[in-house]
Amino acid sequence: MITSLVALAAGLGAVVVAELHWQRAINAATAAGLVTQPTGEVTSVP
Repeated sequence: MITSLVALAAGLGAVVVAELHWQRAINAATAAGLVTQPTGEVTSVP
């Protein structure tokens, strides 16, 4: 039981760390002008 809780906590920690790195990468790319942040608008493509 304790082992599974530790494994679950470790897994969640890894997901949080990966998410933080992903956000940092997006922010760096945006600052460099490589990526534009989505505006929420829906554009139709013919």
